[in-house]
Amino acid sequence: LASQSGDRPEIRKSQREIVPVTCSMINNMSPGEDNLRIGTYEVSQVSIVAVIRDVSYGDIYTDITIDDMTSSPITARQWVKENKNTEEMQRKCNSLVKVFGNITTFQKKKILTVFGMMTVVDLNDLTVHLLEVLRAKLSFEKDCLNSDRKESNRPKHATPFMSYGTSEMQADNKMTYDNGLSGLRAEIYRFLSNNDTIEGCSVNDIKSHFAHVTMSKLRDEIEFLCCEGHIYSTIDEDHFKASDE
Repeated sequence: LASQSGDRPEIRKSQREIVPVTCSMINNMSPGEDNLRIGTYEVSQVSIVAVIRDVSYGDIYTDITIDDMTSSPITARQWVKENKNTEEMQRKCNSLVKVFGNITTFQKKKILTVFGMMTVVDLNDLTVHLLEVLRAKLSFEKDCLNSDRKESNRPKHATPFMSYGTSEMQADNKMTYDNGLSGLRAEIYRFLSNNDTIEGCSVNDIKSHFAHVTMSKLRDEIEFLCCEGHIYSTIDEDHFKASDE
């Protein structure tokens, strides 16, 4: 929804587009939401390239455990009338497949209701899928990255944590004014800027450093920093680096 000020782009649903995603992106969705939010878009129809780990047959539907190794596996549910050849499904166990489906919630868990599945023979298809995930993410976040610049670049008073020394506090104040950040946002940016690894810092690393801050608060601030272009995700949705290192 658009903000009251009208500065933020409103959420738009990509209703007919199948968006390439990872298991991690689905597992990180907020409870009670069936639409995956990527930047200024919300999507429900997705595709995943993953390995079938297990198949559980039922009278009404078949539950297929798929794992792309970006996070814990997720369940892909295929209705029996859509899955006529059970022997073919057994042959696919432990093989790579591309799954198309709708994100839904069942017993407080995110599952994928399957409307299409195909075996992946060429491993280049996995590479292409991962590149498509990154391209879709950057494309959908474009409007969010360009929004609210005026507000974020406005100088604010920094509120460094008391554990820092005087010289560090002065340095933090300068960084805060230069980047339009203050308080916890400035501290998270500073923490990520000091990391020189390729994959950056995980959310758990950030949480360990800011132990007094709740995980939900940290994720809100990380999402803001991503939308404003100060940081970006790397190997998955849980690892981040500073943009202006």
